[in-house]
Amino acid sequence: MAASPLDTSTAKPADDGRQEFFSNLDNYIRLGCIHTSRQTPSTYDGAEEWRELAVRDIPEDLALDIPNPLWKVLQKLHAEGWTRLFLKDFLESAAVVLRVYVLPHDTGRKFTDEKSRKSVQYVLRPILGVLDVSPKTWSGDVRFPPQDFDQWATPVDNSLFYLFNTLPSPSPSPRNVRNRYTRTAMEDILNILKPLRGLKSLLYPYQARTAAAMVQHEGSPSSQLDPRLESRTAPDGSVYYYGSRECSFLRHPVMYECPRGGILAETMGLGKTVICLAVILATKHHLPGTPPEHQRPPPSRPKVGSLVDMVIASANRHSVPLKSGLERRHAKGGVELTPCINAVTASPPTYFISAPAPRATRNPTTVPDRKVWLSSGTIIVVPGNLVHQWQSEIKKHVVGDEFGLKVLIIDHSRTTVPSANELLQYDIVLFSRERFRAEIMDGSDRQGRRAVHGVKAKCQCSYIGASRVRDCTCLQEGELYHSPLKDVHWLRIIIDEGHQFSSSNSDAVSVASKLVTAERRWIVSGTPARNHLFGVEVDVATNDEDFTTPSTPARSVSFQGGDDARAFPPPDTTPSDHAPPSEIQLHREVMLEQRKHFNGKEEIKGAKSIGLLASNFLQVRPFSESHLEAKLDWEQYIYRHEDRFKKTYTAFSLSLKRILDNLVIKTRPEDVEKDIDLPPLTHKIVTLEPSFYDKITANLFILVLTGNAVTSEREDADYLFHKASAKSRNSLIHNLRQSNFFWTALSESDVLSAVGNLRRYLGKPDTKCSAEDRVLSNLCLEFAESLMSVENWKALTRSHEMGIFLSNWPESSTTTWALAGVAESPIMVGLTQLLQAQSHINSNLISEDPASGLDAVGITAANEAFNETEEKDEKEPKNGEMVKKGVPTSTLATQSSRKRKSILGSKISPKKTSPLKPKPKAVVNDSKSQEQTPKPNPRKRANSANNRVQLPASSPLLRTSIAGTASAKLSYLLEKVVAYYQDEKILIFYDNGDTAFYIAQCMELLHIKHMIYARTLRSETKSKYIVTFDTDPSVRVLLMDIRCGAEGLNVNKASRVFFINPCCNPGMEAQAIKRSHRIGQTRPVHVETLILKGTIEEAMFKRSKVMTSAEHMRTAEISDDKTVARIIQNARPLEVEFGGEGERQMAGLETPQQLFARVGRGEERIEGIDVEGGAEGVEFGFVGCFDSTPLDARRRGGGEMGLTQ
Repeated sequence: MAASPLDTSTAKPADDGRQEFFSNLDNYIRLGCIHTSRQTPSTYDGAEEWRELAVRDIPEDLALDIPNPLWKVLQKLHAEGWTRLFLKDFLESAAVVLRVYVLPHDTGRKFTDEKSRKSVQYVLRPILGVLDVSPKTWSGDVRFPPQDFDQWATPVDNSLFYLFNTLPSPSPSPRNVRNRYTRTAMEDILNILKPLRGLKSLLYPYQARTAAAMVQHEGSPSSQLDPRLESRTAPDGSVYYYGSRECSFLRHPVMYECPRGGILAETMGLGKTVICLAVILATKHHLPGTPPEHQRPPPSRPKVGSLVDMVIASANRHSVPLKSGLERRHAKGGVELTPCINAVTASPPTYFISAPAPRATRNPTTVPDRKVWLSSGTIIVVPGNLVHQWQSEIKKHVVGDEFGLKVLIIDHSRTTVPSANELLQYDIVLFSRERFRAEIMDGSDRQGRRAVHGVKAKCQCSYIGASRVRDCTCLQEGELYHSPLKDVHWLRIIIDEGHQFSSSNSDAVSVASKLVTAERRWIVSGTPARNHLFGVEVDVATNDEDFTTPSTPARSVSFQGGDDARAFPPPDTTPSDHAPPSEIQLHREVMLEQRKHFNGKEEIKGAKSIGLLASNFLQVRPFSESHLEAKLDWEQYIYRHEDRFKKTYTAFSLSLKRILDNLVIKTRPEDVEKDIDLPPLTHKIVTLEPSFYDKITANLFILVLTGNAVTSEREDADYLFHKASAKSRNSLIHNLRQSNFFWTALSESDVLSAVGNLRRYLGKPDTKCSAEDRVLSNLCLEFAESLMSVENWKALTRSHEMGIFLSNWPESSTTTWALAGVAESPIMVGLTQLLQAQSHINSNLISEDPASGLDAVGITAANEAFNETEEKDEKEPKNGEMVKKGVPTSTLATQSSRKRKSILGSKISPKKTSPLKPKPKAVVNDSKSQEQTPKPNPRKRANSANNRVQLPASSPLLRTSIAGTASAKLSYLLEKVVAYYQDEKILIFYDNGDTAFYIAQCMELLHIKHMIYARTLRSETKSKYIVTFDTDPSVRVLLMDIRCGAEGLNVNKASRVFFINPCCNPGMEAQAIKRSHRIGQTRPVHVETLILKGTIEEAMFKRSKVMTSAEHMRTAEISDDKTVARIIQNARPLEVEFGGEGERQMAGLETPQQLFARVGRGEERIEGIDVEGGAEGVEFGFVGCFDSTPLDARRRGGGEMGLTQ
């Protein structure tokens, strides 16, 4: 064998075992082989044997593909022992193979220096490009094709969606947990035959496994490989670790402890709240550990302490949950341990954070060490609209005795955070997100000023008058706010709907990450990357075809626990691993396969959201800030970048897969289905024939689009589909989509203006108008000309009312009440006016002639309807004004009258008033908007005697009935609501305030109790509405803005779900559906999406269903999709039959509805929401374990209980 590199003249003298270390080939990594050849045959004896050689001894006739400048560096590294080379000649083929050995960077550090270590990375990179890592070649067999060394991170060619949905279900193992207290907590949770102490409800088996896995993550965190490294196998079968970005080689892995927490990503509706409560109860009185950097030796006692004191001190020092053990023993009976429990409670564990050393000044300022209390409590931060829902869930699932949980609620700006000593008494501190964010004021005064460290500046404030006394406004130390949260080291912090914490600079994230010290951190969200990442089972609910998910029968044994019976597997049986896959399972597999592969830069947003959660709130090392090491760039290491300096985003890396495996807890749907019996979900697409007025509205928008395209000649910014007109285009298309329910913003003058503009253009010579455009324009002009003869349409656009068609209206007042003043059968009346007519008749049922004075009421109602609209129009741009060629302003503005805004900003729905004696009622304005709008006049409540009166069977008023409406969707919806509301609760998703207004008016007309969950409501009011809908059986309908459907709401009392307009965002639609189809639902859930046949809406919906997830991510608006844009540009008018009246103009009801003296009149009041003269808060009959005020405030008699007994 040739001399080793240490034998060269450049080698250092052998000392301290250096020679022995470098001579031992086992200290090196077998990296691979380099193929080359000789120009002349070798004359070396034993050429076909492996022999070692130095770089400087490599024969000149070898054709090595290595740049000359690197040879000198390679020679130096070889001389220092970083590499070793072995050569073998193959005489028959003149081939030569070089074996390359490299010294690991974590070995022999005392024999190498840092500078040469960095040189190795520089030199090895080009060598890696020519390496063959085939085991056959390494053993000397060159007959097989080479296997190239992959110098970049190993690719994972899967999408984030696929990785997320193929994570293994949690499989906790108490036997692998060393901590006895954590192991006991896990065993308590997994014992599904016995309820967890403090929990009313039995957990489903998958919930128990998830909760136990969370406890295992917290108490016995595993370790994961440094994300910079990945495991590689050498040609000889040995394992080493390779860092692709740094080109580093390690013999031993570098491990990081996984965070004591993670992301609870169970699918929406599977009980994440009760899982969190189970974790809190199982670890009640467990304590966080004192950080190592703040641990101090035990203090010396002035005298010998009692045995109790010494036991408590030792337990506190080692974070032993002594109180938990004592309470458990006390509960078994036989031993009185109350004094011991009280002694433990009176001596909470603490530690001190050393103050920074004072600066070397003449008068140094000494800052005392900061005292921190260790707490077994959990901070839970939830959106403001979910506070009441969390309270309701705690009441439902947690017992109210000493084994339950003591909860402090801080959800209002005027609610102060109590001192650290008082915070220690609570098991849960429940914050609304808005109130939690306000703690960012720590260290500042009321004006937001913060103290500046250093020499205090001299006061320069002005003097008071002629005195020498300064009117000082300088920052005072005593005025700085000190948040008690930072004086407590919390056991745990949980963020509900935590995907909203995917930020690095928001105030809430700063408070959670920097102000709050917590050992265990959890994000709770079924969609960790909002709109980019959700369970594949959610996709089933948004299938474009009519689809039904079958119910999954749970297995045989059932136990009674909490409020309902739950099914569990028999203890002595196991589920079959060979059961045939169900239809729904096959459907999920198809969806997974469709979205299996990495999709380039489309994956970046979702992965970035996960990275922000990991590096900020979850504090995953080494991506988070730490005093131990520098923070790593998330995107450098979770992707495969095939360039040393640039980010190429070629694929994900193994690093991301490892992080997800250790960070995310999620049960696969097939495992959930083994444990629960969730009712089936049916999603039906209902295609409706457009009504006469629906067709008019659709054609008016086509008139506008055609006029704009023709008159602008499809050029420059005047053209709506020009790139500079995106804002106007999106506004118009947004209104076009809303118009499929009902639309009255395009007035007669708007139409005449658009027609005149188009006629003038067509009359010009030398235009670029094609023959096809001219034909289309003439069709639109013929339609507009015919429209001018429809008086009912003109009346609707003037009053902005929903047209209701009535049969058998009292003949004496037909002309008075007809909206257009035209006597026809059935007559069309404005919905608001109809409410007034109904109120008048119902309030006079005890009189001999209830219809007396109906004409006078009709005149007043008509004046109110048209005069209010005229007053509004005077303050807005004149009708007919154009913002672009052929585009009236009314098609770009939001259609909403003042009274509608006030309705959505108030409590529930419009209230009818008596036109003769209007008596306004004060309504609390729950809108966040500061816009001052007149309050609607509520309907005069009839007295109880009048409500009991029924019309005689011979009364003609009994035959007056609602025959139809001007909207096909509204008529269909009313049919369904009337058919189902007595037996089932109904959830209706809307995407426009006017839609909610019209539907709410119809609910009032039919005396059906309902609420509007509008986006503009205060969080507190939203929360009350959800709880009321859940607990009040009289409230049958909830109207919800679809944009609120992704807020983690539980509306499982609703089993009928309607989408008024199709939702083209699959993620938003899926989350909206899961508000109802979730655990606790006892009925089959029927979802219906309403679409008008043959309209642009139908074509857009079909296109949205075939768009890929990447296409959805690329389009902020559905109109940004090129195919959708072509659909709108190529739309043609619908055929409309003019000349008819009455029935031909309406969308009829299959079952006409009685108008007067209906059942349910006078019962509109909703307990907890409506009161005479205003709105009241919801009261809860909770056990007295909840507080919304600190203890000291209650002792002083101040504050109020947030939840009453």
